[in-house]
Amino acid sequence: MKLYNINNVSALFNVLDSCKGDVKLISKDGDMINLKSKLSQILLAAKLLDTSFIKELDLKVSDPEDMKNIMNFMMMSGSGEAVA
Repeated sequence: MKLYNINNVSALFNVLDSCKGDVKLISKDGDMINLKSKLSQILLAAKLLDTSFIKELDLKVSDPEDMKNIMNFMMMSGSGEAVA
């Protein structure tokens, strides 16, 4: 699942926290980072301190219901675009 043009990062983290299954960020090198981990969220947020916008995220979502919730968030919040 790819997310584009995310402009409400803190709200996205709230949605990720509510996910029941694993949610992993896939880096350009193919590494997977668990985004449900508070440490991972803090590190990602620290990297994004200078920006309130994320151009692109590639996620691996294990639970189909979680994927649906993330897609709904992206569409309803006007926070960006999502492609499954």
